Amino acid sequence: MLIACFPKIERGNRTILTSRISKVGSQVKCRTDPHHLQVLTPEKSWDLFEKRVFGKGSCPDELSDIGHQIVEKCRGLPLTVVLIAGVIVRVRKGKEKEKGLWLKIQHNLDSFISANINLQMMKVMQLSYDHLPYHLKPLLLYFARSRKSKRTPVSKLMQLWMAEGLVDHDIPSKSSLDEATQSYLDTLISSSLIMVDHIKKSESFSVTIKVCYVHDVVHDFCSEKTKNEKFFKLINSGARFHDSDFLHRRLTIHSANGQLNKRCVLFNSKKYSVGSKHLISLKVSGLLLSSRILKLSKLKHVKIDMSSLEEKDKDWDNIMHQPNRLLEAENSKLEHLKTLSKVDISYTGATSNVLEKFPNLQHLDCIIKEPIDPPTHRDWFPKFDVLNKLESIIAIYENSGYPDKMRQPNEYYFPNSLKELRLSGFSLRPDLLSAIAALPQLEIMEFVSCNFVEDKWDASEHIYQRLKTLSMRVVNHSEWEVDAETFPKLEELILEHCYKLREIPCAFMDIHTLKSIHLINIRRELGDSAIEIKKQVVDYAGEGRLQVHIEDVYE
Repeated sequence: MLIACFPKIERGNRTILTSRISKVGSQVKCRTDPHHLQVLTPEKSWDLFEKRVFGKGSCPDELSDIGHQIVEKCRGLPLTVVLIAGVIVRVRKGKEKEKGLWLKIQHNLDSFISANINLQMMKVMQLSYDHLPYHLKPLLLYFARSRKSKRTPVSKLMQLWMAEGLVDHDIPSKSSLDEATQSYLDTLISSSLIMVDHIKKSESFSVTIKVCYVHDVVHDFCSEKTKNEKFFKLINSGARFHDSDFLHRRLTIHSANGQLNKRCVLFNSKKYSVGSKHLISLKVSGLLLSSRILKLSKLKHVKIDMSSLEEKDKDWDNIMHQPNRLLEAENSKLEHLKTLSKVDISYTGATSNVLEKFPNLQHLDCIIKEPIDPPTHRDWFPKFDVLNKLESIIAIYENSGYPDKMRQPNEYYFPNSLKELRLSGFSLRPDLLSAIAALPQLEIMEFVSCNFVEDKWDASEHIYQRLKTLSMRVVNHSEWEVDAETFPKLEELILEHCYKLREIPCAFMDIHTLKSIHLINIRRELGDSAIEIKKQVVDYAGEGRLQVHIEDVYE
């Protein structure tokens, strides 16, 4: 139908179709793939700015440094570059000295944008926002919860979207829910509203992770929208509290040393806000929580960052270290809670009863603290198996500092629903490895700064039925035994700074599902063994089946 509207295509004739939606270009492409516009490089941003301000001329040397600083703050967005250049063109016609004018713009760029540009940019953003399907709009607004330019790992972002009910939970199966969330994310990326990058996971580890973020302009738009729609509330130190703050369904609170407690009805044991009962997401830092948190029955996501605290109050101890007291005080459950992050879990006889207060928990990020006073029995490990919907555990093991007093547990309790397990600081004893191997749904397993007994891992003793990703970082084993049946569905192997390990077991060449091996900061012999495995796979299955990536090799 569209083709009929255009004259016959001959040499020299061109029809250019532009769209915010990547799928449109893919569907109507003729002989070439669609060209996906990216943010401008610093060099191209400067070329555009210079052309808009000076036409065919060039920027004077005395203005070059200031101009580059102005362009840098545009962060590669062509619209911002063009609009700021337009402001400069208009105001430089006045009587002010040009260098002084540019310095004023450079020092007050944010206010210049606010006064002269924001309205136009918001109109453009509103147009993109209006074209989004209804179910994608809250996913975009969610980025306003983070600071500008913050990179969020894709896997974490998807977990948060699902945990907070931003993805349709009428989808019949969990795998379908994952697929739907990935599809929603891909749509936002293809609409150029969300940008993707790869960053190092940490200074210690060289492996990169896929992250998402939004441009500052998009962030400003989302922040304004969330205020108007009461999508969430951000409260910083020194802010004055109002009951209306708790009419928002998502609340982020940043505090210095718990100073908000005296003024916040949510954390005051003598007061309680009716509006806060409707909270579905709570993210707090530097705050001392009371057991009143259990009355927030609609909560789906809780993140507690205690790292900035210099003291702990008695009520917080009641929650985390005296669960019996908590059980007596509260009979309620957080039925809707899906994500619980950055919490300490210490041993007591009632720990499992506390965990039962979160019956629908899916993702847990915690520190497991070894008890200072050793129990008479050795099954003190937290009974995570009461959480029969738990899919992901990230756990750091923190010893008591009295190793002579403590015996390692001989029983470990993980739910059969677990798909992802990341352990740091654990002693990888046979009892623990047996408990992990018995998990029927486990797909991702990571060990960080962990120790194998006698520096040996005989993995051939178990079968990890559904494991797809195995990652080991700063792990001490020098011997490793594996059968072809040990990891029948493994797709990815990551080894980083396994300084004693000299060889990848040859059985890995018989794992037909294996797609990639990543080696970082390893012995040369270990890298050579990976290359040999790849050669054998190439001879058997061809070039494309297995990829080997090696970085930072030492003798």
